[in-house]
Amino acid sequence: MSAALEFVDCSSNNGTPNLADYARAGHKHISLKASEGANYYWPAHASLTDQAHKLGLRVGHYHWLRPEQSATAQAAYFVHLVKPLLAAGDWLMTDFEATQGFADPADVTRAAQLHEFNTHVAEALPGFPLYVYTGNWYLAGKLHCQAECRRWPVVMSDYSGVTELPNPYRLTYAAWQFTDKAHVPGFAGPVDYNRWLAEPEPPEVDMTPEQTEQMITEAMLALTTGEDHGRFTRKKHPHWVLGKSRGLFARLTKVEKDEAKA
Repeated sequence: MSAALEFVDCSSNNGTPNLADYARAGHKHISLKASEGANYYWPAHASLTDQAHKLGLRVGHYHWLRPEQSATAQAAYFVHLVKPLLAAGDWLMTDFEATQGFADPADVTRAAQLHEFNTHVAEALPGFPLYVYTGNWYLAGKLHCQAECRRWPVVMSDYSGVTELPNPYRLTYAAWQFTDKAHVPGFAGPVDYNRWLAEPEPPEVDMTPEQTEQMITEAMLALTTGEDHGRFTRKKHPHWVLGKSRGLFARLTKVEKDEAKA
């Protein structure tokens, strides 16, 4: 498998990486933890993002969604941190899993947290695909969380060694985190390693509201019919179709709200 489709999920647990060595090995993407809760940010996130961009890497900025804090406050904090750092081709990700030392609320409440967080982020940062990182082990028995995850493209964690990623909850998989023990150039120890299941689309350019609405229509037709519509190829870019249509819908909704206020 080409390193161009594989990427590390990097946080403070991984020390200080040598991104030049990482990029030289053929990688095109990297995922960096930006924040957790409403008051923690990774101090190295901004400098590593800058280095990654200078090396031509596309950066995924992710937030750990804690269960005991306001989802709205967490979303506002995340947006505040990452907005000045975003570059064309970057993406966003919500880390949706168990938090050590804190019990999850009821399934319906936890699902509402994910919905609230993602909706706020998608509206605040339209044009940047938004993914959910989770595991089938975490979603087991959580019917409301499963339903909410079906609304977003998913980066699925599964280290079982299977050759085909199981999909018991009918999710739209974007990438597969297939190991937490990879040895990758630029990193001193084992790392979480992911593989895109399809090449992500190139960065988007600014569009008028009319162009945005047309793209949403094409994206949703591709998503629901399984056929190609306009620039969208359901077979080749299923996760991008879903992520982009969500982001574009948020952008168009904001435009409509702004026009209503005027």
